[in-house]
Amino acid sequence: LYYSGKGVGQDFSKAAQLTQLPAERGVADAQFNLGVLYAGGYGVPQNMTLAAFWYRKAAEQGHAGAQNNLAGCYYSGAGVESSNLEACKWFTLAAAQNEPNSKKSRDSIQKEMPQEQINLCQKAAEEEFKKILSGKR
Repeated sequence: LYYSGKGVGQDFSKAAQLTQLPAERGVADAQFNLGVLYAGGYGVPQNMTLAAFWYRKAAEQGHAGAQNNLAGCYYSGAGVESSNLEACKWFTLAAAQNEPNSKKSRDSIQKEMPQEQINLCQKAAEEEFKKILSGKR
């Protein structure tokens, strides 16, 4: 509510405070939202390392938006070491859930990658998908 301002005054600081505990308890939507807050510096100091951390937590639970945003972090090197392979993997997983723009982003990255790396990307995405389905980390 505080993030969107629906029914209450918009307050990103309050949104961050109220999102922290559910995120720590493993709620994927809260983890994703906290990542967005850190990425944009909304109510918290901008910190791409923490944004990527929270995106990863949600992405590993299958959250398509977090997978897309984590892929973007890997592509640009924002908060994580730049890696086209990791970006491709996470964009592939998000695209499989019809996350807007993920397929286009994945296809664009793959144009920069040799076929061997594209094959590795597909294998990594399949392995990650199995981990997500099993719920085991």
